[in-house]
Amino acid sequence: MTFYEQIQLVLDEMESNLGKKMSIGDYAGLACMSEATFYRYFTALTGFSVKEYLRRRRLSVAAESLKKSQRTILDIALEAGYESHESFTRAFQREFGINPSSIRKSRLPVRGINRKQLIEEQYMGILIKELHDRSVAYYRVISKSPERDAWNHIKRWSEETGLFDKPYRIFGYNNPSPEEMTNKKDREGNEYPATIGHPEYGYEFMITVDSDYPSEEDGRGVDFKTMKGGRFAVMSIGVGCEENDIAKGWGKFNALLKEGGYKAGGRWYEEHLDFDISPENPNWRMDLYVEIE
Repeated sequence: MTFYEQIQLVLDEMESNLGKKMSIGDYAGLACMSEATFYRYFTALTGFSVKEYLRRRRLSVAAESLKKSQRTILDIALEAGYESHESFTRAFQREFGINPSSIRKSRLPVRGINRKQLIEEQYMGILIKELHDRSVAYYRVISKSPERDAWNHIKRWSEETGLFDKPYRIFGYNNPSPEEMTNKKDREGNEYPATIGHPEYGYEFMITVDSDYPSEEDGRGVDFKTMKGGRFAVMSIGVGCEENDIAKGWGKFNALLKEGGYKAGGRWYEEHLDFDISPENPNWRMDLYVEIE
C-alpha cells in the first residue's frame, strides 16, 4: 500500500465522521504510521495540518447544509463537532466573514474546501498520480555506495538547517546509473569511469523545501532546483527484506506497467519513507515513480 492510499483511508474516515473527535494517534493508527510520519505526510499531501483540514471541511459542509436544508443552526453546529451555537458562529464568522444566519438568508456563495481525493486511477497495486512542480534541495555522490554517502550528507545538512522540523518529502534516483557511468564526470568535472567488478555510479537525493527558501549554495555542496511535475505511475515496496529487493521491485513494477499498457517516459524516482540507511535500521519503505506518457 502506498502512502497515498494510507492517507486516503484517513481522509475517507474523516469524511464519514466529520463531527467525531479523534486524536492524531487514532488517525495515525488507521494509516498504519507513526504519529510523526502521519502528520508529515498528511500535511505534505493535503496542504493542511490535520486540525486545519478538519476545521475547514466541517465548516464547508456546514455552509452547504445551511444553504440547502431547513435544519436548525444548532443541529448543524452539533453535527460539525461544535458544542454550542455560539462557538460555531464564531468559527463560521472567522472562516467565511459572514455569520450562519446571514448566509442562510442571502444564499451567498462561500469558498469552502472540497473533499480531498488523492487517488485518481489504480491498476494492480499501481496508482496514477499527477505531481506538481516542487522546489528541492539536492545532493549527488558518485561512489561505490552513493545512496549511503549522499544520504549521510543531505541528512546532516537538513538537520543543521532545520528542514526536518517541518513537513518534507525525500526523493532520489540514480544519477548517473551504473550503465551510464563510463567516462562520466561529477559536478566538479572529475571523471569517474566504471571499474570492472565494483562499478561506481551516482545517486542524487532531493528534499522538498518551501518555494521561498534561500536558494544560494552555502558552501556545503547542497544545491537547489525545481523538480518538474508530470503524470506518474506509483508502486510501494519494502526494502531490506531480501537480497536485491529494490531491483526486484523495479522489475515487478515495469512488468505491471507493460501489462497495463502504460508507456514509460524518461524520468523515474524513488520516494524514501521512514528510513535511515544504517546497520541499525536496514528496513524501510519506498514508493517507486515512473513518468508515463
